[in-house]
Amino acid sequence: MGNTKGDDDLLAELATNTREHVEAKRLHARFAVALQIQVHGGNFSDRQRGPLAGTTVDISQGGCLVVFDGAVQVGDIYRLDLDSGRTRLPQIYARCIRARMLHDTAMEAAFVFFVALEASELRAGMQLVTGGPMRVAA
Repeated sequence: MGNTKGDDDLLAELATNTREHVEAKRLHARFAVALQIQVHGGNFSDRQRGPLAGTTVDISQGGCLVVFDGAVQVGDIYRLDLDSGRTRLPQIYARCIRARMLHDTAMEAAFVFFVALEASELRAGMQLVTGGPMRVAA
């Protein structure tokens, strides 16, 4: 079996999957901040499931990275409540685009927001939490 055109395309794509390439494709700066988050099933049929608690690793105008002690499903829609008492950020609907097990009791999940947060809204919310300047995440 030799390489096919599909194999070559896959190898070329993997070769560009470097940290620098991924960061260059990002639309928004990410801020490293640990916020308590509650995720709820975003589909009407999922409303019966209880919320899952987690902690953000970082957040941007367009999405966030969260660590949970339970599982979320890639491709599913969720309603995110980002520590609204401290951040004053609104409820956000998002799709889980990536998830991976960190160890037996922790899962990391990436979410993309359906509607991006306004830059000023996010900055103000993060300054409420940090009490000052924010650290930009890699």
